[in-house]
Amino acid sequence: MFYGLLSVALLNVIYVIGFFFFSILLNVRETHYFLGFGPKLITFQVRGVRFSMGVYIPIIGFAKIYVMENGEKQRMKYPWEFYDQSLARRLGATLGGALTLLITGVLVFIGWAYVEPKSVITKEEVNRYGIYPSDWATELGFRRGDKIISINGNDYDEYSDLIDPSLFQDPKSYYTVLRNGETLQINVRKTPDDFQESKPFFLTVNAPFEIAEVVPNSSAATAGILVGDRITKVNGHPILKFHDFTDECKIDEDGDIKLEIKRKGADSLRTLNVNLVLGPDKRIGTRPTELINYTTERNSLLTAVGYGTYAAFNGLAKSISAVFRLAIHDRLPREMKGPIKIASVFETSFWAVTASYATWYAFCNLLPLPFSAFWEIVALVFGWITKKKYPYKAFSRSRKVAWFILGAFFISILVMDVLQKFETLDRMRVH
Repeated sequence: MFYGLLSVALLNVIYVIGFFFFSILLNVRETHYFLGFGPKLITFQVRGVRFSMGVYIPIIGFAKIYVMENGEKQRMKYPWEFYDQSLARRLGATLGGALTLLITGVLVFIGWAYVEPKSVITKEEVNRYGIYPSDWATELGFRRGDKIISINGNDYDEYSDLIDPSLFQDPKSYYTVLRNGETLQINVRKTPDDFQESKPFFLTVNAPFEIAEVVPNSSAATAGILVGDRITKVNGHPILKFHDFTDECKIDEDGDIKLEIKRKGADSLRTLNVNLVLGPDKRIGTRPTELINYTTERNSLLTAVGYGTYAAFNGLAKSISAVFRLAIHDRLPREMKGPIKIASVFETSFWAVTASYATWYAFCNLLPLPFSAFWEIVALVFGWITKKKYPYKAFSRSRKVAWFILGAFFISILVMDVLQKFETLDRMRVH
């Protein structure tokens, strides 16, 4: 949360710097600006443009900018109002802040990819246990324990290559797997949307697990399960993954479950038998960690440039897709992440959060939001088509209308969610 607020403040400053950079570069500017509230605290000059600053709050809606005329604060004069300049110059100045945010996002992603070491699951580690397919992957023909040899006839380096969404852009994509000594080819026969709708994740590693956390006063705690325990059998049935454990617990009828556990001693591994008694809710009270060996690698600068650029524009594409699907009241797949969700994955990295937000805010400037550049573009287009000056009152009113559009948008989403909830309840009653 703290990283998010700090990122928002920083990006507002970057946006304003980018806006004025392009405005001065394209000569679409006044000679004196005042930033913030209250009396003047400092004054500085950049290429003939004077800037005075009061108390500047870098938050949308509070980051006030005025034009100074005869020592008095006047309303901001936007790039579209500089009618003595060409349309191209005014458009460049209008989008200068958004473009700066986009560039910032890409550069920060590149820097983060270069500096931050990444943990990967190598091909060798994947094939040490084989893969664990989702329901949809099973429909395609994958089986538990399959070892992935190649993708589209090409070798691969790490686990993330197996679930790259770009593979599903081409229905001719295929995997080559080794199963019981036999080499098989599994074709991808569905679209990227089908991939997005599948349960996360499409393929995971078929690795064993150990207990990483035991919830106090839970069924697991009462049974004497400890952190570090490895559960190898449930009611006499051998298991490997945590999914096996939970599945066996779900199908147990009387709630009295017999576990075989491997527990680390001082210098040996002991085998224990434990009785786990579950309540009606079948809650166990444990959190697992998979016993996968991760390899730490650092990206070369060239690799970081490619990865960082891809991460920035891939996140932007997902945000655009999410907004579009919300606009048509389509259900968002669980794998589709907006900037908040994406940033939460990297919440320990301030710069990754900042990069995610930067690309998102750049895109938001093209949406009809109250403080976006969208309405300035409308004014530019109006002047270009009609050859007339766009009235400032119309511009001001359009921004107010944007609040109603935004409110109506969220209300419509809420109504659709409520209606879908009732439809789900009706189906449940029928069945």
